[in-house]
Amino acid sequence: MIVWIASYPRSGNTLTRLLLRQVFGKYTYSKYNDTQDLGSDPAIAHMVGHVSYRQTWRDFRARADEKKKLYLVKTHDAPEDDAKAIYVVREGRSAIVSYAAYLNQFGRQEVSLQDVNLGTVTFGGWSQHYDAWKPHDRPNTLLIKFEDLLAKPGAMATELSDFLELPIRGAFTASFDSLHERFPEFFRSGDNKKSEAEFEEGDNQLFEYLHGPLMRRLGYATKSSETHLDAFGPMISSVQLYSRLRLERALRAEREIEALKARIKDLRAEVGASATNKSENAVVEEKDRTIEDLRSVLARQSEKVSEQGQEIDQLKSMVVEKVKRIEDLRRGLLGGPRSLLRARRMERTAPPEKIPSSATSPASGAAAKSAQAVDQKAKQTATESFVPEIWRHVPRQVEVTGDGSDFGIAIFGFNRPRLIESTLYSLAHQHALHRVHVFIDGDQGNPQKRAQTNAVEAMARKFPVKRIHRRRGNLGFRKMMIQAMRFMSDNYRSILFLEDDCFPSRDCVAVFRKELETIASVDDAFSVYGHHFRLANEGEYFGRFQPWGWATTADKLRPLMAELMQCYWMDETDYLEFTNAAMTPDIRRRLDITPNRQPSKTLKAFFAWDETLALLTALRGLKHRKTATQVVYNCGMGAFSTHFADNLAYRYPPFNMVGPEEAWKYF
Repeated sequence: MIVWIASYPRSGNTLTRLLLRQVFGKYTYSKYNDTQDLGSDPAIAHMVGHVSYRQTWRDFRARADEKKKLYLVKTHDAPEDDAKAIYVVREGRSAIVSYAAYLNQFGRQEVSLQDVNLGTVTFGGWSQHYDAWKPHDRPNTLLIKFEDLLAKPGAMATELSDFLELPIRGAFTASFDSLHERFPEFFRSGDNKKSEAEFEEGDNQLFEYLHGPLMRRLGYATKSSETHLDAFGPMISSVQLYSRLRLERALRAEREIEALKARIKDLRAEVGASATNKSENAVVEEKDRTIEDLRSVLARQSEKVSEQGQEIDQLKSMVVEKVKRIEDLRRGLLGGPRSLLRARRMERTAPPEKIPSSATSPASGAAAKSAQAVDQKAKQTATESFVPEIWRHVPRQVEVTGDGSDFGIAIFGFNRPRLIESTLYSLAHQHALHRVHVFIDGDQGNPQKRAQTNAVEAMARKFPVKRIHRRRGNLGFRKMMIQAMRFMSDNYRSILFLEDDCFPSRDCVAVFRKELETIASVDDAFSVYGHHFRLANEGEYFGRFQPWGWATTADKLRPLMAELMQCYWMDETDYLEFTNAAMTPDIRRRLDITPNRQPSKTLKAFFAWDETLALLTALRGLKHRKTATQVVYNCGMGAFSTHFADNLAYRYPPFNMVGPEEAWKYF
């Protein structure tokens, strides 16, 4: 019967084994045999009570599980079963400092505190390891602290005696100083204060962000940090998940290598036995060929491990570079944040360069005539309005007071001037045009697309909006929307996002502003949405993000922007691997609550900004509040849509779409 002695590396596992040896007379094993450290010195191994197994780990594990005898086994891995376990925890900074020193000394790796802090090393991060074991909740698990082992070994011995049902046979006489004197490279320092002193300010800030909550849960002291790491925290979490996937691959390859080595050893033994009889030369030759084949496989696996190690190193370098960049920005902001922000806004609100129209763009012959034809058709289409005559005027807008940064509205225009016209007229009658930024994608030199975007821009210019952002190159609507979200969160405290087919009712702006005040103090509320799902399970708050007319605050959006952009720039294979790993049963339960419109269907196929944002908010445990009454109506179905035909199914939950000619009925 196995009882695990589990811990994050360098957290007191060896000290626990020493206590078990001296107080209970029990020898202990290590899953890894510890051939590089404790197992390399017979005297130290005997003192600690360490014994090695001689067969493979799998065979030893099978034997230990079958027997009634107590096998105490050290592990740093995640739990493998429900067997009894002693989990040893140590103050996080001390464990991280000690683990970094160990890897450099015995692991022959060049790692930094930041590598271990981030968890981009073998066995991952300090708090992630604790959360994997959940010693507070896991049945048949005894949680002990390294600090208590040093300060009150007698009390710890009593707890272990009760837990293991073993009689106490001796006293714990070892001191850390004596251990350090015997093996200083391994028993480095038992003083937490000395270890904590090796943390610099940047290390403390990163540690507080990643591990501060667990430190406080365990009753350890934490250091407050003036720097807010929200700007790069989401990126860290996605890189950690992505890095962990790579690391798991490398570890699987290493296990395969060990199995191949064992197989080669067995074959060599068989060859030796066969070679005693000369009549079996053919058998010997066949075994030799098998050994050579296995050596080739071993070489390929070793090369694969090396390549994956390089990928992990690149990920770590990327995170380190991001951290440095944010620290530089922080230091720059200390000099004068208001002046810097003002300069950035002035730069971003400078008048855009004039976009050449189809009439002045280079074209000749048939191409020129074609461009003129589609341009003329687009102009004609732009004059056909869905707006009732009574509302087809722009009332006088309110005068702007203050810097106007309290609330902004982003509208995404595609190639539908008639739809954006309805949206802008509605906002005009809400006296909100001075808050509106219209984002229009470029045409990439395509005459037909240029004619459409020219028509959209011409329509937008009929209204006194704050600014029109038109791109020269064709970014694609995903990139355009992500860039727009970043721009708006840099310049406004609260933002309403509308696509050209998201028609706002007459009190839309007022309702959203009021609802945003409600969620401002709700930490786990990310957004407010105005187009309701109308499902039976849809309460005041909902677990699935709704992109058809939504609003949030810059403070809530910024932490997710870095992670959203990180996902956008991932190779598609890596992105799908990331979303597959992130889609745990709990996350799926939070997201897949809109039948016939489930985010998981898209997330396992390709990148979509809205479904990815839904996933990222679900991973953080965030929720979304619907407006008290529906104030946004998606009217993008029918001839103006690339996704939604005028199908009766789209008029019912969870879509609830309307035709563009019907939108003003809901004004």
